[in-house]
Amino acid sequence: MTVKVLISVREEQLRKLDAMAKASGKSRSAYLVEAALATTGNIGPRRPIDDPRVRHAYEGILDARKRWKPGQGTTAMIRAMRGARY
Repeated sequence: MTVKVLISVREEQLRKLDAMAKASGKSRSAYLVEAALATTGNIGPRRPIDDPRVRHAYEGILDARKRWKPGQGTTAMIRAMRGARY
């Protein structure tokens, strides 16, 4: 069950909070709950894709997939990606 809660924050804090929530792709409420739980070590299981670094890497793989020819294996794709990084 979801419960509405009224809290007071300064306007500048709210602007920063909203910007951070937006950057993480979460709602203000979800961002606040996750941040509060994380500070106490009580955060529940997260999906790896929720980590911005993992999401960025995954999106890179999806973009790379668009450039490969049908039948080209994943080994060639990984080698090409590694070659681009080094």
